Amino acid sequence: WIETAAIRAQGFTSPVLQHLTLDDLCRLLPRERREDRFKFCFVRNPWERMLSAYLFERNHYRHSHGDAAGFLPLVEYLRQLNPFQRLEQSDYIDGTVAMDFVGRFENLESDFNHVAQRIGLSGFTLPHANRTRHRHYSSYYCAEARAIVAQLFQRDISRFDYRFDVS
Repeated sequence: WIETAAIRAQGFTSPVLQHLTLDDLCRLLPRERREDRFKFCFVRNPWERMLSAYLFERNHYRHSHGDAAGFLPLVEYLRQLNPFQRLEQSDYIDGTVAMDFVGRFENLESDFNHVAQRIGLSGFTLPHANRTRHRHYSSYYCAEARAIVAQLFQRDISRFDYRFDVS
């Protein structure tokens, strides 16, 4: 989690280095380095993505306050997302430089294997860090919370053909 005054001074969309857009990252690189590099990213189902962010923040709240009882319900959390949290994944990858490969979190292992092959990483196993154990994302959503995500992230839902899966 790299947050510095120098990053903020650049006027980037994100307050932290790990969440810069492709255009923001390209502003940091000389032209020849940005055009000859293989650029890839991974997208995630918006309902799963928002639940993951919610559970992450609720867990942080629990560590700070001793329990999660005072944390917002999911629907309230979604109503109060800040502008940074409201960015669609498309906002990260659209711009003046094209992404070479867009993988899916749902196919992380196989899509990462494609990336690893493309950049010459042989025998590399992608570690699974920060895994949270929870029920299927659909069980956390009421109709209103589901609609909020559908409205906020409609471009990603359409572009990447995501659906609210009730498995």
